[in-house]
Amino acid sequence: MSELVALTFYAAVLPRGWLNKSKARTVALLQRLPAMAILCAPALFAGCTNISIARAQHQADAGNYATAHEYFAAAAIRPEQLSSRQRRQVMDGLCRTEYQIGAPTYPLTRQLRSCAAALDQPGSESGQIFAEVAREERENLAKTISIALAQQDIAGADEAILRYHALPGNDPQLAAGWTHQLWTIVEREGTPARVALRPTILQLSRQFRQQQNMSDGQFRHWIEENMTVGGNLMVSNVEIGKRTLDLWLGDDQLATAALNLDRFARVNDGLVARCRCNGRTKVALKDSGLPAYLVRLDAASRQSEVLILDQP
Repeated sequence: MSELVALTFYAAVLPRGWLNKSKARTVALLQRLPAMAILCAPALFAGCTNISIARAQHQADAGNYATAHEYFAAAAIRPEQLSSRQRRQVMDGLCRTEYQIGAPTYPLTRQLRSCAAALDQPGSESGQIFAEVAREERENLAKTISIALAQQDIAGADEAILRYHALPGNDPQLAAGWTHQLWTIVEREGTPARVALRPTILQLSRQFRQQQNMSDGQFRHWIEENMTVGGNLMVSNVEIGKRTLDLWLGDDQLATAALNLDRFARVNDGLVARCRCNGRTKVALKDSGLPAYLVRLDAASRQSEVLILDQP
């Protein structure tokens, strides 16, 4: 860099005759300029970035959070060109400014993502803001869930409970209570009008005679056979009750289950024949316990039908 500056200085102040005498040296120096520029570029970029970050921090300290956010966002465009210290400053800055600006420009979900990304940087100072945003989001979701359950909005409650589960600091017991209430609504909504189910139960009992005399172990084995697709079991757990059957699906099993709903109906037919009752099969998400499917008897078709519950 010093040679580049020296060349510019000589061209401005020295007599042309002197430069002619040093032509060879000048040509050699000019040939080195592209390489020198490349070597200087990272330093120049780092210097500009430091200035941009300093300006952003100054604007944030002055309460000009929107302007500060623009500076931080511009610096974040090329994270691979930032040093570890610069990345931490930029990500902390985005977290801080988005929190201060707030909704509707930056909803709580956006603030959570930005602050979580900041916390991934060593030495991050965004922990307190992240905890505060997570607390606010938990409180908002709790209100949303309560309203959805009161309105028997199955899809709305299901989505909000899932989001609550994903938040740090969530209360598992509170979530379990909401899930229980949601299943109660699902089962109540899934109860058909009063109809005579006895003929349907008798018909299935004749079709599934072997299931009537099966032990719990044998019946479980039969269920697992029906729940196996391509050599893989598409449920994570099976719980057998007197009149109910609980099946659990992992995230990696949802796609397979959606393509094989007839198997759930067949298994519930076997349950009805075994208990000679209006049996039901509840299919829940493994991690949250939230409803995925409810399988019940249908008097019109005289077999079990699968109710597909809204899933986010």
